[in-house]
Amino acid sequence: MMSAEIDVNAALKKINKSLSQKSAMRAIRSGFHRIGKQLHQDSKTRVPNDTGELYDSFNYLIDGDTLEAGFNTEYAMYQHRGMRADGSHIIENRPAGGETGFLNNTLESEIGGYIDIIQDEFKKAL
Repeated sequence: MMSAEIDVNAALKKINKSLSQKSAMRAIRSGFHRIGKQLHQDSKTRVPNDTGELYDSFNYLIDGDTLEAGFNTEYAMYQHRGMRADGSHIIENRPAGGETGFLNNTLESEIGGYIDIIQDEFKKAL
């Protein structure tokens, strides 16, 4: 599976002292669920879409204070990198649309919105 991670350890260090660790982790988990769903939606126009299988293979995993999200097909990494792992067979034309680096590009362009989601969950918890 190809994936990207959002780690919030730095945010945990800045938690308001009136918020318990348990409440903070609940806020993070809730935010991560929202971010996972939003990341999937945000990536829709960037993911190559021939049959829809790649887009539909999106999933995310929350492990403590880390969100890992990605696409889970045999060819997901090939489509994301735009070439095979050995650097051969470079994708030059994408008749099914999409773009190379679709997951990273989505994260980079939408990171502010994902941070806002986490902040919103912390505000709810206070």
